[in-house]
Amino acid sequence: MKARSKRPRDKKRRLPRREPVEREPPHSEAKEPATAAKDQKSKKPERKWSEKPAFYLSLIIGVIVFGDAIANWYQYRAMKRALELDQWPYIWTERVQLIDPLAANRPVRVNILFKNIGKSPAFHIGFHCQLVFIDTPGKFAEIVRAVFRESRRGALADSASPSVTNVMPPTDQRFITTDPAILLSEGQLKALDSGNATLVVVAGAIYRDVFGTDRETETCRMTTHADRVWGSCGIHNDMH
Repeated sequence: MKARSKRPRDKKRRLPRREPVEREPPHSEAKEPATAAKDQKSKKPERKWSEKPAFYLSLIIGVIVFGDAIANWYQYRAMKRALELDQWPYIWTERVQLIDPLAANRPVRVNILFKNIGKSPAFHIGFHCQLVFIDTPGKFAEIVRAVFRESRRGALADSASPSVTNVMPPTDQRFITTDPAILLSEGQLKALDSGNATLVVVAGAIYRDVFGTDRETETCRMTTHADRVWGSCGIHNDMH
């Protein structure tokens, strides 16, 4: 038998290992100059912040909110004012009356009745009153204002003093008497009877309400004869 001849095996060739080549994706490829210029023209310029609709919308909302806040503040003030007006301790002059009939060379004094006609008490009250004879009609207002300023000083000091803690509840009354008294001569009494002179009482009350606000009542009454009714002066008749 013939021996089989052994065929030499082909050895596999080992190819050198190739490193992977990184390729740029298609979208990153450089565009042609013409295409880039076309895209640049097609882009719209970015709007300024003041040209955007959202800016105007925010501005309108801000104005509405601000206006609403102001309206609420004024409404609060009006409601607070109405409440204070309703709850004020109104001290008013109920009556002015001579203690004795007028007579020559006899002291003349007047009683003034104050009453709290409000709904709350008054605190730190200071009263004042003064009687004056005026026979110069042309200077009536000037004299009354000067006398009122002088009379008011004592009440203002009493009201501001920490030691004054008197309280005047609603419907409470206080009598105040003019001091010092004045003396009228025969000629002055005749001037009163003829209407050429006037007997004037200036009075008032300075106090504090329940809200901590200082208040004041001003009173001015005048008469030309003891038997006549005391009428109001044209000035210093107010509550504030």
